[in-house]
Amino acid sequence: MGVVDDVMEYLRSIPGVKSVFPMDDDLVKEIDSIERCIRTGTGHDYKNIGFDDVKGKRFKICVLHTHDYFFYKRALVKLRTTDGTILGTSVNPHEMPAFKRMDNVIWLSDDFVVFTDRVGHGTEEFVTTSFDIPEISKEVPGCKGVIGASPTMSSDMLLKSKVGIPSTNEIYSTVVGFDISNGRPSPSLCGSLPLLPQGYTPYSRA
Repeated sequence: MGVVDDVMEYLRSIPGVKSVFPMDDDLVKEIDSIERCIRTGTGHDYKNIGFDDVKGKRFKICVLHTHDYFFYKRALVKLRTTDGTILGTSVNPHEMPAFKRMDNVIWLSDDFVVFTDRVGHGTEEFVTTSFDIPEISKEVPGCKGVIGASPTMSSDMLLKSKVGIPSTNEIYSTVVGFDISNGRPSPSLCGSLPLLPQGYTPYSRA
């Protein structure tokens, strides 16, 4: 098998994963067009710079998973101004204790804070960042620079539809991108999407 096959096989072994499939250029463009049309409910611009980072990788894979997936919720949503000042950020579970000790933040929700001591200049916008997944590089020889990104809800619905999974809040999507090291073969990604894992039906609960 090539590196892409090895990465997908490894991901399918991870608890919480429901489906893994490669993303060809057409699907990447389709998701990209959706991401570029998103605006927030508050009227702010939204940029998924994490997906832009993934697009720059040679190979892209979609992972559909439950909250048990150990790469889940590493993407951060940030409120920033166009001069680059970060006014607020989402907080991952392992960061909660440190943020709760900070006296310069206000909690707008259970997992999002704004900083009271920062002032930016320019237009405010929400951005979603990419995140490193070093575990995959350690487990799968030949792949490098593995990163992940979280698509928006509209993209999430489309990705689930590609493999017959209904739109449900119990299953999430992560787009994974990576390059390969010299000396390892890479398979063609022109084949059809793989079947769902054995024993999984589209209407089973997570």
